[in-house]
Amino acid sequence: MVWSILSRKRRKKLADDASRSRANKIAVKIAWGAVIFYNCVGLLDIASTHIAVTNGAGEEANPVMRIAMANLGPGWVGAKLMLQMLISVMVLWFPHRIVLAIFILAVSFNAWIVYQNFAIAGFEFSSEAPNLSGQTVNGGGAHRYFPVTGRGTGVQSLIQKIAPSSTATHSRARRERSRLPRHSKSA
Repeated sequence: MVWSILSRKRRKKLADDASRSRANKIAVKIAWGAVIFYNCVGLLDIASTHIAVTNGAGEEANPVMRIAMANLGPGWVGAKLMLQMLISVMVLWFPHRIVLAIFILAVSFNAWIVYQNFAIAGFEFSSEAPNLSGQTVNGGGAHRYFPVTGRGTGVQSLIQKIAPSSTATHSRARRERSRLPRHSKSA
């Protein structure tokens, strides 16, 4: 699509610019670091969105992803991962300093959105979190997520919330019933 719009001369210049950008070893290292961070944030975005939507705590704010979630069912995850892969390849193909600056800014903003998703889903951000033995340990400044509900460690609760179970179906049915008008019995 874009290639058909650009002239042959413009495509050659773009390819040459990308080649020069890839020759800069520092830019390539920054691009790899940014792409790895981007994909980690993307996976956390998928998990946090799934948790928030499944628990009824929130809904997808992006209208394009909302349509994908409604029409593709669980396939929206694959669509999002494919888009992430495409963006990653594009950044690695053209690691120019302006491209990297915009990309890193966008990924940082997305990381903030993921933080908000977990907060909406009922996770608390704290420096103290229970370890696997159930003891509370001070993270020494390292922050960890753990659920407000106190149902085990953050990792265990995250797995419980992501894993499909019959409780998700029951909670969805409860939410649907709660949206119905209530009729009070008159005495």
